[in-house]
Amino acid sequence: MSGRAKKIAYRIVELLLVLFAAAGVFFMFYTAFKADVLRDPLSISICVVGFLVLYPVATVLLHETGHLVFGSVVGLRFYSFSIRFLQIGRGGKVCLKHNPDFAGKTVMLPKKERGVRGKLIVFALGGAIFNLIYGCVFLLLYFFVPQTPVMLLFESLAPLSLFEGLLALYPAELSAGKTDGKIVLEQIKNTPDARVMRAVLTAQGILITGSYLDVSREMIFETPVVREDDLLFLSLIQLRWQYCYFCGEKEEALSQIERLRTLCDYTDNEEIFCDVAWGLAVLGGNREGAEEFLTENRIQPSPIVRVALYREGEEEVLREIERELAVGIKALKEKMLMDSRSA
Repeated sequence: MSGRAKKIAYRIVELLLVLFAAAGVFFMFYTAFKADVLRDPLSISICVVGFLVLYPVATVLLHETGHLVFGSVVGLRFYSFSIRFLQIGRGGKVCLKHNPDFAGKTVMLPKKERGVRGKLIVFALGGAIFNLIYGCVFLLLYFFVPQTPVMLLFESLAPLSLFEGLLALYPAELSAGKTDGKIVLEQIKNTPDARVMRAVLTAQGILITGSYLDVSREMIFETPVVREDDLLFLSLIQLRWQYCYFCGEKEEALSQIERLRTLCDYTDNEEIFCDVAWGLAVLGGNREGAEEFLTENRIQPSPIVRVALYREGEEEVLREIERELAVGIKALKEKMLMDSRSA
């Protein structure tokens, strides 16, 4: 099946699940109204207003909490937790950041290399499992427990929670990334994409408490070939240039920067563009080329790039370094700042 056909199949499944979920919610409210559970304006307001308030976040929150719980159980390290506009990072750092590509996202990283494959499978399944448990439990309560307006409010979310869980298990690759089902399937089959994912996530996890010297070269250089438009491949190349730079391999680091530059058409991540600009200016000694690159792509230079290009923004970089909780990234930024001053 071609990529286009797979996306069409996913949208058909999504539409069918939406119709079933909507029919389920309508059935619940209709039967409750007929049974006089919703017999006055207050009870109707509780259910209708509560549903409209809870629906945009409740099933997504439940799904991401499932990832968080299952990831913690298998020993993954918490990195970030996002719901709609709210993002919570390591150390309790909270920020408001809108990402139109997804409603929620939980990032957890391996602490070491052993057993990563199984842990990622459990982590990826956690969200759907939470959705399915909630949906099944509250459907049973709906049919076997006397209804109240408040109970009906939570029961009416059950069809939507089942929709969220079942759709997440469908294996597909979308513009926002791979579904949980796709990730699980690839890890079970141990595909090249799955091996690159493990390499990237494991390296990133090591950098939370260690440095690039603790990352084995084989981990990020001896990986299978994957599509260059895969976001994980971008992360892999980014890790490679940073590793080489930190280890003093300037020429190889610049080579990886040039490779990263050719991949910028596949992303709108400004961090990637700023990495390329910094590498061109500091490692390649081409400040004019770095400025031209940023201008062509309409990217505002990050503080560290401004230090390299214009000798300004150092105080902001120092504040970023002070706030950085990942030991390896902090050390990398300190080295980049030192070299930016003398570029």
